Amino acid sequence: MNLKACAFAVAVLFAVSLPAAAASLEEILNPKTGKVIYVIGKGGKNKNAGTKDKPMKNIDKAMAKAEAGDTIVVAEGTFKGTFGVGFWEMPKSMSLYGGFNRDFSARNPKKHLTILQPGADRFSKAPKKHMLFTKNNFEPTHPMVVDGFVFEQGQMNPYEGNLGKPEGVETGMMKVGAGSMNPNATCVTMFGSYLTVSNNLFVNCANLAVRLKLGAGGVTDLKGSGRALVANNVIVASRMSGVEVYGTQDNAGEAEIHHNTIVFTWSRVKDLATLGYGVEILTKVKFNIHHNIIALNIGPGVNNQRFNEHIKMDHNLFFGNKQKDFWFNPSGNVDIRINADEFEDLELDSVEGNENKQIKLPLDKAYTAGVLSASYSEKTDYNPDSQANKLRALMGVNKQGKISSKVSMFGNRYPWKKALELWGAVKGKGAQNP
Repeated sequence: MNLKACAFAVAVLFAVSLPAAAASLEEILNPKTGKVIYVIGKGGKNKNAGTKDKPMKNIDKAMAKAEAGDTIVVAEGTFKGTFGVGFWEMPKSMSLYGGFNRDFSARNPKKHLTILQPGADRFSKAPKKHMLFTKNNFEPTHPMVVDGFVFEQGQMNPYEGNLGKPEGVETGMMKVGAGSMNPNATCVTMFGSYLTVSNNLFVNCANLAVRLKLGAGGVTDLKGSGRALVANNVIVASRMSGVEVYGTQDNAGEAEIHHNTIVFTWSRVKDLATLGYGVEILTKVKFNIHHNIIALNIGPGVNNQRFNEHIKMDHNLFFGNKQKDFWFNPSGNVDIRINADEFEDLELDSVEGNENKQIKLPLDKAYTAGVLSASYSEKTDYNPDSQANKLRALMGVNKQGKISSKVSMFGNRYPWKKALELWGAVKGKGAQNP
Protein backbone atom coordinates (compact mmCIF):
# COMPACT_ATOMS: atom_id res chain seq x y z
CA MET A 1 0.00 0.00 0.00
CA ASN A 2 1.44 3.38 -0.95
CA LEU A 3 1.70 6.28 1.48
CA LYS A 4 -1.44 8.14 0.42
CA ALA A 5 -3.57 4.99 0.35
CA CYS A 6 -2.37 4.05 3.81
CA ALA A 7 -3.16 7.50 5.17
CA PHE A 8 -6.62 7.41 3.56
CA ALA A 9 -7.43 4.01 5.10
CA VAL A 10 -6.51 5.23 8.56
CA ALA A 11 -8.45 8.47 8.07
CA VAL A 12 -11.56 6.45 7.24
CA LEU A 13 -11.14 4.41 10.43
CA PHE A 14 -10.95 7.57 12.55
CA ALA A 15 -13.88 9.23 10.81
CA VAL A 16 -16.22 6.36 11.69
CA SER A 17 -15.76 6.82 15.48
CA LEU A 18 -17.34 3.53 16.40
CA PRO A 19 -17.31 2.32 20.02
CA ALA A 20 -14.76 -0.32 19.04
CA ALA A 21 -12.13 -0.63 16.34
CA ALA A 22 -13.72 -1.75 13.07
CA ALA A 23 -11.31 -4.60 12.36
CA SER A 24 -12.80 -8.05 11.84
CA LEU A 25 -11.02 -11.36 12.37
CA GLU A 26 -10.64 -11.67 8.61
CA GLU A 27 -9.19 -8.17 8.25
CA ILE A 28 -6.68 -8.68 11.06
CA LEU A 29 -5.41 -12.01 9.74
CA ASN A 30 -5.23 -10.75 6.15
CA PRO A 31 -3.69 -7.28 6.37
CA LYS A 32 -3.03 -5.21 3.27
CA THR A 33 0.59 -4.61 4.27
CA GLY A 34 3.21 -6.81 5.90
CA LYS A 35 2.96 -10.32 7.27
CA VAL A 36 1.19 -11.83 10.25
CA ILE A 37 3.20 -13.32 13.12
CA TYR A 38 1.32 -15.74 15.39
CA VAL A 39 2.09 -16.05 19.13
CA ILE A 40 0.48 -18.64 21.41
CA GLY A 41 2.66 -18.69 24.53
CA LYS A 42 2.93 -22.19 25.92
CA GLY A 43 3.31 -24.66 23.06
CA GLY A 44 5.00 -22.21 20.74
CA LYS A 45 8.72 -21.84 20.07
CA ASN A 46 10.62 -18.63 19.54
CA LYS A 47 12.71 -20.30 16.84
CA ASN A 48 9.57 -20.97 14.84
CA ALA A 49 8.73 -18.90 11.77
CA GLY A 50 5.68 -17.41 13.48
CA THR A 51 3.20 -18.83 11.01
CA LYS A 52 -0.17 -20.16 12.08
CA ASP A 53 1.06 -23.76 12.04
CA LYS A 54 4.42 -22.84 13.61
CA PRO A 55 3.63 -20.05 16.10
CA MET A 56 6.08 -18.31 18.38
CA LYS A 57 6.09 -18.45 22.16
CA ASN A 58 6.83 -14.91 23.36
CA ILE A 59 5.46 -11.54 22.27
CA ASP A 60 8.75 -9.73 22.74
CA LYS A 61 10.56 -12.21 20.51
CA ALA A 62 7.89 -11.77 17.84
CA MET A 63 8.27 -7.98 18.06
CA ALA A 64 12.02 -8.31 17.53
CA LYS A 65 11.39 -10.50 14.47
CA ALA A 66 8.76 -8.23 12.93
CA GLU A 67 9.39 -5.80 10.10
CA ALA A 68 7.74 -2.40 9.78
CA GLY A 69 4.09 -2.81 8.84
CA ASP A 70 3.74 -6.35 10.22
CA THR A 71 0.90 -7.57 12.43
CA ILE A 72 1.37 -9.68 15.56
CA VAL A 73 -1.62 -11.71 16.77
CA VAL A 74 -1.61 -13.25 20.23
CA ALA A 75 -3.72 -16.06 21.65
CA GLU A 76 -5.27 -16.13 25.10
CA GLY A 77 -2.98 -16.72 28.06
CA THR A 78 -0.80 -14.89 30.56
CA PHE A 79 2.48 -13.37 29.37
CA LYS A 80 5.24 -12.11 31.67
CA GLY A 81 7.93 -11.55 29.02
CA THR A 82 10.87 -13.76 28.17
CA PHE A 83 12.67 -14.70 31.41
CA GLY A 84 10.01 -12.69 33.25
CA VAL A 85 11.45 -9.30 32.28
CA GLY A 86 7.91 -7.92 32.00
CA PHE A 87 8.32 -5.32 29.28
CA TRP A 88 7.66 -5.25 25.55
CA GLU A 89 9.61 -2.87 23.31
CA MET A 90 8.41 -2.01 19.79
CA PRO A 91 11.49 -1.47 17.60
CA LYS A 92 9.46 -0.70 14.46
CA SER A 93 5.96 0.33 13.41
CA MET A 94 3.67 -2.66 13.88
CA SER A 95 0.21 -3.64 15.04
CA LEU A 96 -0.59 -5.95 17.95
CA TYR A 97 -3.89 -7.75 18.45
CA GLY A 98 -4.80 -9.99 21.39
CA GLY A 99 -7.99 -11.78 22.32
CA PHE A 100 -7.74 -14.84 20.04
CA ASN A 101 -8.51 -18.41 20.97
CA ARG A 102 -5.71 -20.97 20.71
CA ASP A 103 -6.27 -21.90 17.06
CA PHE A 104 -7.03 -18.30 15.95
CA SER A 105 -10.46 -19.26 14.64
CA ALA A 106 -12.24 -16.78 16.93
CA ARG A 107 -11.52 -13.48 18.64
CA ASN A 108 -13.15 -11.89 21.68
CA PRO A 109 -10.89 -9.76 23.95
CA LYS A 110 -13.33 -10.11 26.86
CA LYS A 111 -13.62 -13.91 26.59
CA HIS A 112 -10.20 -14.99 25.28
CA LEU A 113 -8.03 -12.97 27.65
CA THR A 114 -4.54 -12.09 26.48
CA ILE A 115 -2.96 -10.90 29.72
CA LEU A 116 0.29 -8.95 30.06
CA GLN A 117 1.05 -9.33 33.74
CA PRO A 118 4.64 -8.90 34.99
CA GLY A 119 5.51 -10.76 38.17
CA ALA A 120 6.53 -9.54 41.61
CA ASP A 121 10.24 -9.67 40.71
CA ARG A 122 9.85 -7.42 37.68
CA PHE A 123 11.33 -4.30 39.30
CA SER A 124 14.50 -6.16 40.20
CA LYS A 125 14.92 -7.08 36.53
CA ALA A 126 13.72 -3.92 34.78
CA PRO A 127 13.12 -1.13 37.31
CA LYS A 128 12.82 1.77 34.82
CA LYS A 129 11.01 0.13 31.92
CA HIS A 130 7.47 0.80 30.78
CA MET A 131 5.30 -2.22 29.95
CA LEU A 132 4.70 -1.67 26.23
CA PHE A 133 6.57 1.13 24.52
CA THR A 134 8.24 2.28 21.34
CA LYS A 135 12.00 2.15 21.18
CA ASN A 136 14.16 5.24 21.68
CA ASN A 137 15.03 7.04 18.43
CA PHE A 138 11.93 5.43 16.95
CA GLU A 139 10.90 6.53 13.45
CA PRO A 140 7.30 5.55 12.66
CA THR A 141 6.61 4.44 9.10
CA HIS A 142 3.21 2.75 9.43
CA PRO A 143 0.06 3.06 11.53
CA MET A 144 0.30 1.25 14.87
CA VAL A 145 -2.45 -0.54 16.77
CA VAL A 146 -2.61 -2.07 20.26
CA ASP A 147 -5.95 -3.85 20.59
CA GLY A 148 -7.42 -6.58 22.75
CA PHE A 149 -5.04 -6.98 25.71
CA VAL A 150 -5.27 -6.95 29.49
CA PHE A 151 -2.50 -4.78 30.98
CA GLU A 152 -2.22 -5.59 34.67
CA GLN A 153 0.52 -4.28 36.97
CA GLY A 154 -0.94 -5.31 40.30
CA GLN A 155 1.50 -8.18 40.78
CA MET A 156 4.64 -6.11 40.11
CA ASN A 157 3.78 -2.90 42.00
CA PRO A 158 5.18 -2.45 45.53
CA TYR A 159 2.47 -2.21 48.19
CA GLU A 160 2.51 -1.68 51.94
CA GLY A 161 1.31 -4.54 54.12
CA ASN A 162 -1.64 -3.24 56.11
CA LEU A 163 -0.82 0.47 55.91
CA GLY A 164 -3.55 2.46 54.21
CA LYS A 165 -5.64 -0.68 53.74
CA PRO A 166 -9.41 -0.32 54.07
CA GLU A 167 -11.35 -3.39 55.08
CA GLY A 168 -11.90 -5.79 52.18
CA VAL A 169 -9.26 -4.26 49.88
CA GLU A 170 -6.58 -6.65 48.60
CA THR A 171 -3.44 -4.70 49.56
CA GLY A 172 -2.15 -1.77 51.53
CA MET A 173 -1.35 1.47 49.72
CA MET A 174 1.22 1.72 46.94
CA LYS A 175 4.78 2.48 48.03
CA VAL A 176 5.62 5.82 46.45
CA GLY A 177 7.82 8.67 47.64
CA ALA A 178 11.01 9.10 49.64
CA GLY A 179 12.56 5.82 50.70
CA SER A 180 10.28 3.77 48.44
CA MET A 181 10.77 1.81 45.25
CA ASN A 182 8.97 4.31 43.04
CA PRO A 183 7.02 2.51 40.31
CA ASN A 184 7.26 4.51 37.08
CA ALA A 185 6.10 2.00 34.49
CA THR A 186 3.46 3.35 32.12
CA CYS A 187 1.27 0.58 30.74
CA VAL A 188 1.45 1.85 27.12
CA THR A 189 3.71 4.59 25.74
CA MET A 190 3.81 5.04 21.97
CA PHE A 191 5.09 7.59 19.48
CA GLY A 192 3.93 7.90 15.89
CA SER A 193 1.67 9.56 13.34
CA TYR A 194 -1.27 7.14 13.46
CA LEU A 195 -1.78 5.46 16.82
CA THR A 196 -4.70 3.33 17.97
CA VAL A 197 -5.19 1.95 21.49
CA SER A 198 -8.53 0.16 21.63
CA ASN A 199 -10.46 -2.65 23.32
CA ASN A 200 -7.94 -3.04 26.14
CA LEU A 201 -8.29 -3.41 29.88
CA PHE A 202 -5.81 -1.38 31.94
CA VAL A 203 -5.68 -2.14 35.67
CA ASN A 204 -3.27 -0.94 38.38
CA CYS A 205 -0.99 0.99 36.03
CA ALA A 206 1.65 2.54 38.28
CA ASN A 207 2.43 5.61 36.17
CA LEU A 208 -0.33 6.39 33.62
CA ALA A 209 -2.31 3.85 31.64
CA VAL A 210 -1.97 5.35 28.13
CA ARG A 211 0.57 7.96 27.02
CA LEU A 212 0.63 8.79 23.30
CA LYS A 213 3.13 11.09 21.64
CA LEU A 214 1.80 12.26 18.30
CA GLY A 215 4.40 13.43 15.81
CA ALA A 216 5.60 13.31 12.23
CA GLY A 217 6.82 10.08 10.72
CA GLY A 218 7.16 8.35 7.39
CA VAL A 219 3.43 7.68 7.13
CA THR A 220 2.48 11.36 7.31
CA ASP A 221 2.71 13.32 4.08
CA LEU A 222 0.82 16.42 5.26
CA LYS A 223 1.68 18.49 8.31
CA GLY A 224 -0.97 18.17 10.96
CA SER A 225 -2.61 15.02 9.55
CA GLY A 226 -1.63 12.71 12.39
CA ARG A 227 -4.28 10.89 14.47
CA ALA A 228 -4.31 9.27 17.90
CA LEU A 229 -7.31 7.11 18.78
CA VAL A 230 -8.04 5.86 22.30
CA ALA A 231 -11.31 3.94 22.09
CA ASN A 232 -13.33 1.41 24.03
CA ASN A 233 -10.83 0.82 26.81
CA VAL A 234 -11.52 0.13 30.48
CA ILE A 235 -9.00 1.96 32.70
CA VAL A 236 -9.15 1.25 36.43
CA ALA A 237 -6.91 2.32 39.33
CA SER A 238 -4.08 3.84 37.34
CA ARG A 239 -1.81 6.42 38.95
CA MET A 240 -1.48 10.04 37.82
CA SER A 241 -3.50 9.89 34.55
CA GLY A 242 -5.72 7.48 32.70
CA VAL A 243 -5.05 8.93 29.23
CA GLU A 244 -2.46 11.52 28.22
CA VAL A 245 -1.79 12.72 24.66
CA TYR A 246 0.54 15.43 23.40
CA GLY A 247 2.20 16.54 20.19
CA THR A 248 5.92 16.51 19.58
CA GLN A 249 5.58 19.32 17.02
CA ASP A 250 3.12 22.11 16.31
CA ASN A 251 -0.18 21.02 14.72
CA ALA A 252 0.65 17.36 15.27
CA GLY A 253 -2.93 16.27 14.59
CA GLU A 254 -6.00 15.18 16.55
CA ALA A 255 -6.55 12.91 19.52
CA GLU A 256 -9.94 11.23 19.62
CA ILE A 257 -10.78 9.71 23.00
CA HIS A 258 -14.13 7.98 23.05
CA HIS A 259 -16.20 5.22 24.64
CA ASN A 260 -13.70 4.62 27.43
CA THR A 261 -14.54 3.92 31.07
CA ILE A 262 -11.97 5.60 33.34
CA VAL A 263 -12.33 5.23 37.11
CA PHE A 264 -10.23 5.45 40.29
CA THR A 265 -7.22 7.36 38.91
CA TRP A 266 -4.87 8.06 41.80
CA SER A 267 -2.77 11.12 42.61
CA ARG A 268 1.00 11.30 42.19
CA VAL A 269 1.76 10.68 45.87
CA LYS A 270 -0.24 9.81 48.95
CA ASP A 271 -1.26 13.38 49.80
CA LEU A 272 -4.10 12.98 47.26
CA ALA A 273 -3.38 16.52 46.02
CA THR A 274 -1.76 16.50 42.57
CA LEU A 275 -2.64 14.75 39.31
CA GLY A 276 -5.16 11.90 39.47
CA TYR A 277 -6.72 12.90 36.12
CA GLY A 278 -9.05 10.76 34.06
CA VAL A 279 -7.87 12.49 30.87
CA GLU A 280 -5.05 15.01 30.63
CA ILE A 281 -5.18 17.47 27.73
CA LEU A 282 -1.73 18.62 26.68
CA THR A 283 -0.49 20.81 23.84
CA LYS A 284 0.10 20.77 20.05
CA VAL A 285 -2.84 18.41 19.50
CA LYS A 286 -6.56 18.96 18.95
CA PHE A 287 -8.83 16.91 21.21
CA ASN A 288 -12.17 15.23 20.57
CA ILE A 289 -13.40 13.62 23.81
CA HIS A 290 -16.82 11.97 23.63
CA HIS A 291 -19.08 9.21 25.00
CA ASN A 292 -16.75 8.37 27.89
CA ILE A 293 -17.56 7.51 31.49
CA ILE A 294 -15.08 9.41 33.68
CA ALA A 295 -15.81 8.85 37.34
CA LEU A 296 -14.48 8.55 40.89
CA ASN A 297 -11.03 9.89 40.10
CA ILE A 298 -8.93 11.51 42.84
CA GLY A 299 -8.26 14.57 40.66
CA PRO A 300 -10.51 16.23 38.06
CA GLY A 301 -12.19 14.12 35.41
CA VAL A 302 -10.53 16.07 32.59
CA ASN A 303 -7.58 18.37 33.14
CA ASN A 304 -6.70 21.26 30.80
CA GLN A 305 -4.19 23.57 32.43
CA ARG A 306 -1.99 24.08 29.36
CA PHE A 307 -4.27 26.62 27.65
CA ASN A 308 -5.25 24.25 24.84
CA GLU A 309 -8.19 25.91 23.06
CA HIS A 310 -8.84 23.21 20.44
CA ILE A 311 -11.19 20.90 22.32
CA LYS A 312 -14.43 19.11 21.56
CA MET A 313 -16.01 17.51 24.60
CA ASP A 314 -19.42 15.96 23.98
CA HIS A 315 -21.79 13.37 25.46
CA ASN A 316 -19.54 12.31 28.34
CA LEU A 317 -20.82 11.02 31.66
CA PHE A 318 -19.09 12.26 34.82
CA PHE A 319 -19.64 11.61 38.49
CA GLY A 320 -17.75 11.40 41.78
CA ASN A 321 -14.52 13.06 40.62
CA LYS A 322 -13.03 14.54 43.79
CA GLN A 323 -11.76 17.73 42.14
CA LYS A 324 -14.78 18.14 39.87
CA ASP A 325 -15.20 17.21 36.22
CA PHE A 326 -13.09 19.82 34.39
CA TRP A 327 -10.09 21.82 35.59
CA PHE A 328 -8.84 24.58 33.34
CA ASN A 329 -7.01 27.90 33.22
CA PRO A 330 -8.73 30.29 30.78
CA SER A 331 -6.01 32.90 31.35
CA GLY A 332 -3.01 33.63 33.54
CA ASN A 333 -3.64 33.45 37.29
CA VAL A 334 -7.18 32.10 36.77
CA ASP A 335 -7.87 28.61 38.06
CA ILE A 336 -11.33 27.10 37.62
CA ARG A 337 -12.84 23.69 38.43
CA ILE A 338 -16.40 22.94 37.36
CA ASN A 339 -18.84 20.07 36.97
CA ALA A 340 -20.57 19.05 33.75
CA ASP A 341 -23.69 21.12 34.47
CA GLU A 342 -21.58 24.25 33.87
CA PHE A 343 -19.93 23.07 30.64
CA GLU A 344 -22.31 25.10 28.45
CA ASP A 345 -20.41 28.25 29.40
CA LEU A 346 -17.06 26.87 28.25
CA GLU A 347 -15.57 28.39 25.12
CA LEU A 348 -14.65 25.13 23.41
CA ASP A 349 -14.94 24.03 19.78
CA SER A 350 -17.89 21.86 20.83
CA VAL A 351 -19.45 21.01 24.19
CA GLU A 352 -22.80 19.21 24.05
CA GLY A 353 -24.66 16.54 25.95
CA ASN A 354 -22.30 16.14 28.91
CA GLU A 355 -23.82 15.28 32.25
CA ASN A 356 -22.89 14.77 35.85
CA LYS A 357 -25.10 11.88 36.86
CA GLN A 358 -24.64 9.22 39.49
CA ILE A 359 -25.05 5.74 38.07
CA LYS A 360 -24.45 2.28 39.45
CA LEU A 361 -21.38 0.59 37.97
CA PRO A 362 -20.25 -2.99 38.68
CA LEU A 363 -17.33 -1.89 40.85
CA ASP A 364 -15.69 -3.70 43.75
CA LYS A 365 -17.68 -2.55 46.78
CA ALA A 366 -14.82 -2.47 49.30
CA TYR A 367 -12.56 -0.55 46.92
CA THR A 368 -15.31 1.94 46.06
CA ALA A 369 -16.08 2.57 49.72
CA GLY A 370 -12.39 3.16 50.39
CA VAL A 371 -12.08 5.68 47.54
CA LEU A 372 -15.20 7.56 48.57
CA SER A 373 -13.80 8.08 52.07
CA ALA A 374 -10.12 8.44 51.09
CA SER A 375 -8.41 11.10 53.19
CA TYR A 376 -4.97 12.42 54.08
CA SER A 377 -3.90 14.20 57.23
CA GLU A 378 -0.72 15.60 58.74
CA LYS A 379 0.16 16.19 62.37
CA THR A 380 2.99 18.45 63.49
CA ASP A 381 4.71 17.84 66.82
CA TYR A 382 6.77 20.96 67.43
CA ASN A 383 7.45 22.50 70.82
CA PRO A 384 9.92 25.38 70.67
CA ASP A 385 10.12 25.45 74.48
CA SER A 386 10.96 21.79 74.94
CA GLN A 387 14.14 21.02 76.87
CA ALA A 388 15.77 19.61 73.73
CA ASN A 389 14.94 22.68 71.61
CA LYS A 390 16.12 25.06 74.35
CA LEU A 391 19.43 23.24 74.35
CA ARG A 392 19.61 23.41 70.52
CA ALA A 393 18.99 27.17 70.66
CA LEU A 394 21.69 27.59 73.26
CA MET A 395 24.15 25.69 71.07
CA GLY A 396 23.14 27.62 67.93
CA VAL A 397 21.47 24.59 66.33
CA ASN A 398 18.10 24.71 64.55
CA LYS A 399 15.13 23.64 66.62
CA GLN A 400 13.35 20.46 65.53
CA GLY A 401 9.87 19.02 65.33
CA LYS A 402 8.20 16.00 63.85
CA ILE A 403 5.60 15.78 61.10
CA SER A 404 3.58 12.59 60.86
CA SER A 405 1.16 11.84 58.05
CA LYS A 406 -1.68 9.41 57.63
CA VAL A 407 -3.59 8.31 54.53
CA SER A 408 -6.58 6.00 54.52
CA MET A 409 -5.96 4.65 51.00
CA PHE A 410 -3.67 5.35 48.04
CA GLY A 411 -3.05 3.38 44.84
CA ASN A 412 -4.12 0.06 46.35
CA ARG A 413 -4.41 -2.92 44.04
CA TYR A 414 -7.77 -3.35 42.35
CA PRO A 415 -9.03 -6.91 41.63
CA TRP A 416 -8.46 -6.97 37.88
CA LYS A 417 -11.00 -9.69 37.04
CA LYS A 418 -13.73 -7.54 38.55
CA ALA A 419 -12.78 -4.77 36.10
CA LEU A 420 -13.86 -6.98 33.18
CA GLU A 421 -17.46 -6.31 34.18
CA LEU A 422 -17.14 -2.65 33.19
CA TRP A 423 -17.13 -3.52 29.49
CA GLY A 424 -20.71 -2.95 28.31
CA ALA A 425 -21.94 -1.76 31.72
CA VAL A 426 -23.78 1.28 30.28
CA LYS A 427 -25.32 1.20 26.83
CA GLY A 428 -23.88 3.90 24.59
CA LYS A 429 -21.52 5.41 27.19
CA GLY A 430 -18.13 4.21 28.27
CA ALA A 431 -16.52 1.01 27.05
CA GLN A 432 -18.89 -1.29 25.17
CA ASN A 433 -18.44 -5.05 24.82
CA PRO A 434 -15.49 -5.50 22.46
